[in-house]
Amino acid sequence: MKSANHDLEKLFDQIRHRFDEVGLGFSKVEVRFEHLRVECFVQVGSRALPTVPNYICNIVEAVVRRVGLSRKRVELNDVVF
Repeated sequence: MKSANHDLEKLFDQIRHRFDEVGLGFSKVEVRFEHLRVECFVQVGSRALPTVPNYICNIVEAVVRRVGLSRKRVELNDVVF
């Protein structure tokens, strides 16, 4: 497997070298979305740390949220990029 990855790296290096020699640039793709809305749950402060107790609390909260037992209201802020 190492030799296959090495061969791919060598191939890409050769392609990059040839592009540089003739002065060509790599093509770029730009993707734009309209009317896109993204929602997520974010832990803030000490709850954002990846510890075992926080992991357990996050799992319990996710289960409670999925079952619909949570009384906690989640506020969403619209963010425009």
